[in-house]
Amino acid sequence: MWKIGAADIANFRLPVPPITVQKQITGEVMAAREKIAAERAAAAKLAADTAREIEEMILGHRPAPSLS
Repeated sequence: MWKIGAADIANFRLPVPPITVQKQITGEVMAAREKIAAERAAAAKLAADTAREIEEMILGHRPAPSLS
């Protein structure tokens, strides 16, 4: 059975895209992370607003919406 050692791994050739492609990929990843952060913030705000509105309805400070 053949084993792969650290020296073998160190000699593996890994293709690396040109720097322009690396920068493009990095830009896309950063933009996606910013979008995710914005979506998480929006979801947290929506959850907080919903909890506040429910509490206001329970306490009678806001009328409950009609279900009909």
